[in-house]
Amino acid sequence: MGSAVPAICERIPFPRRQRKLPLILSRDEVKALLEAPAKLRTRAVLAVLYGSGVRVSEAIQLKLGDIDARRHVLWVRQGKGHRDRQTLLPAKLLDLLRQYWRVDRPGEWLFPATGHKRPISPKTIYLACRSAAQAAGIKKPVHPHSLRHAFATHLLEAGTNLRTIQILLGHAHLETTARYLQVADVAVRSTASPLDSLDLTFPRPFRTRVRFTPFCSAPRRKLCLKPLPIRGSSGPRLAFSPHLPFHAITASHSASPNRY
Repeated sequence: MGSAVPAICERIPFPRRQRKLPLILSRDEVKALLEAPAKLRTRAVLAVLYGSGVRVSEAIQLKLGDIDARRHVLWVRQGKGHRDRQTLLPAKLLDLLRQYWRVDRPGEWLFPATGHKRPISPKTIYLACRSAAQAAGIKKPVHPHSLRHAFATHLLEAGTNLRTIQILLGHAHLETTARYLQVADVAVRSTASPLDSLDLTFPRPFRTRVRFTPFCSAPRRKLCLKPLPIRGSSGPRLAFSPHLPFHAITASHSASPNRY
């Protein structure tokens, strides 16, 4: 009986995991996010995440020797899966890193923590990214990995090959990179719907007149307002029939001097 329990458990299917597409920041939102921080180090960290497409765990392990300024290449040593790779080092990112080095003078690590003995923590980058998003006025939920998603999506929209994006991101499988095809605008706008290929002519709809019926079924009568004396009143008031329209009753109450 005890051996039959594991066999039954193997037949039970596991629930499917929810696969949600990431929210992609636009180019204007990325620009506002990179310009929002006041500290130069925070700008440099966020610019590395977007300009090179590295992970947060890979960005905090960068050293000064990983920057190849002549070839405009940034080396990622022992990234995810314990693999080395090369990624982009744009000219604007290189200029920003040079300004950051002149001001902060980091030691071994490119982004050291306080004391320059160990690298910065991922939580510090997360808090800095969230503060920058709030200062930029971005309503979307922004985290450091959002810049990596924006890096891949913007490259795909610019016409970069999917295989090249896979190498830059360090994905082991092409299926992981192919999910950005679902969030890229160029993949949607460049596809024609089969409805446009049909020669359809839709007739114009006929205009119908809507007749409004009165809420009271009583026959229409001519309204004749005459002041009639009412006992116990200081002046003449108007007496009405219960079948009078609403606006006439409202007028009577506004014209009466002794209301309520």
